[in-house]
Amino acid sequence: MIAVERVQLGEVVQLARSSVKPEKIDPGRQYVLLEHIASGTGEVAPVLAGESEIRSNKAAFQAGDVLYGKLRPKLRKVCVAKEDGYCSTDILPLRPTEPHTAFYLASVLRSERFYAEVERLVGGANLPRVNAKELLRLEVPWLEGEERRKFDELARLAAELRSEVTVLGERIELFEAVLWA
Repeated sequence: MIAVERVQLGEVVQLARSSVKPEKIDPGRQYVLLEHIASGTGEVAPVLAGESEIRSNKAAFQAGDVLYGKLRPKLRKVCVAKEDGYCSTDILPLRPTEPHTAFYLASVLRSERFYAEVERLVGGANLPRVNAKELLRLEVPWLEGEERRKFDELARLAAELRSEVTVLGERIELFEAVLWA
């Protein structure tokens, strides 16, 4: 039987939000907005910072950080950053405190069960959002070391497969469009 304990999210991640002024942003780095993260899947399609007109401070993140969409959390926009970059302040960069846990944590934070807990914390009628400090107090299931590493690897592979399926779907659509051209 797999041993699962519950820990506060803030015990296994650090809020890694460091504010970066627009003039300090590296144009060659990734830039992630909420619209770049697919709901409930963890797929992300960032753009380069230099391709956007960035006029306000942004949060910096590192490869391996879990990016959690705090605005409209019902959409469950959560992904793992593949590279260093920047994100809107509607996204919380969460840095796992242990290696090989980012994909595991992203899966947990995208889950319906976790959202059921988050839903109690959501405030704001027009723009529902969750407060970062309250989010970090929520409990998450925490597997024992080797089991957690295995689950993280499975979640990483699932993310890669989902991405490949998306690309394949796009290629099929392009192929079909060419057939009718």
